[in-house]
Amino acid sequence: MASVTTEKRNGRTRYRICWRDGDKRRKSLRLSGDIGNKKDADGIARRVTAIVSANASGETLNPAVAQWLGDIGDDLHNKLAESGLVEPRQTATLGEYLTSYIDARKSEVEPLTIVSFEATKAKLIEHFTEPCSLRAISESEAHAWRQSLFATLSSTTIAGHIKRAKQFFTHAKRMRLIESNPFVELVAGSQANDSRLLFIDRATIDAAIEYAPDAEWRLLIALARYGGLRNPSETLRLKWTDINWAEKRILVTSKKTKRHKPFRTIPLFPELEQYLLDAQEVASEGAVYCIERYRSQGTNLRTGLQRIIEKAGLTPWPRLWQNLRASRETELANEYPIHVVTEWIGNSPKVAAKHYLSVTDGHFAKATQGVAQGVETSLPETTDLDGNDSQPVNKQTQQKQGNLAIVGFNEFDLVGRAGLEPATKGL
Repeated sequence: MASVTTEKRNGRTRYRICWRDGDKRRKSLRLSGDIGNKKDADGIARRVTAIVSANASGETLNPAVAQWLGDIGDDLHNKLAESGLVEPRQTATLGEYLTSYIDARKSEVEPLTIVSFEATKAKLIEHFTEPCSLRAISESEAHAWRQSLFATLSSTTIAGHIKRAKQFFTHAKRMRLIESNPFVELVAGSQANDSRLLFIDRATIDAAIEYAPDAEWRLLIALARYGGLRNPSETLRLKWTDINWAEKRILVTSKKTKRHKPFRTIPLFPELEQYLLDAQEVASEGAVYCIERYRSQGTNLRTGLQRIIEKAGLTPWPRLWQNLRASRETELANEYPIHVVTEWIGNSPKVAAKHYLSVTDGHFAKATQGVAQGVETSLPETTDLDGNDSQPVNKQTQQKQGNLAIVGFNEFDLVGRAGLEPATKGL
């Protein structure tokens, strides 16, 4: 049984744990000055007794003691290891750990998320080096890494790197590879970038679609702008069996929709129907996916869309695909309750407000026309957010849409901002 002895050093009481190993040899270790009272020292002695007993008998260590071993600091654990009581802690290097972390998640997250993980991994290794021990990275060094990013990156990009670094090291702490997360106190900031937000009106996107080379390209653009699908992660997963023509619904498969629910159901919007029919008409016999021709990893859908836009005589906008999806959510939020909109788009009210929704010229037109008319309804006879005329609606419908728009933008405090998933070369 382990015991505790005391000694005086520089006016302070220090504690030593003493025991005999399996060969009856006397062993001891001196506790650090952090152990300042007899009660804590006795607690360590009891656990040392349990470890000695388990080692001698070959039995499994008590779970509570095993948990304690995982939680104690490196200093005490190293002393226990030097005394032969436990095995030395595994020291993971930064490169090895990040590689294993990312590899383990390739089947769980979207390919674009893996691309983001790899980008942050590269920034960490560039600063700390691949052989660096995880335990060697301190809070001050983590802060220095953050400061180094400002030399070449925008604040939005830096925010993403910091959030992912926190994620990496939170997992390392959970796996007991480190005692604390050195990145936890870093201020990440917002990943929203208002300057890259642009509402793409229907006239613009319809003009671009006219210059698409075939039915599949036209469908790709329509799925993003009128269906609100992520491209390519959702558009390229869409199968013909996902289209329920009878009930006018579409099943959208996506790992981003909800945890443990990798799909959502959206309406077969009238704007989408003809594009789907056109693509189905030219689809090869037995085709599984709605988009077959552009599934190759070498297909750069962003570059392809940019060429179509330029061919139409238009100026390419920021975040080519993402702003199409955001524009659709902005339209829907003006007509339906926000919980319905986010269910269809596959995000949350908070995310929608931060990264998707925008204020359009159409909103200003509705507001100013309503005030000028001095009538009880504040909507002009249009449902087009870009301010263009569309089919008239009756007064009752106008009032209903106006109420829904107010719920969508005021009750949830939805302020339009830019930013969605990053561009990609393929699925």
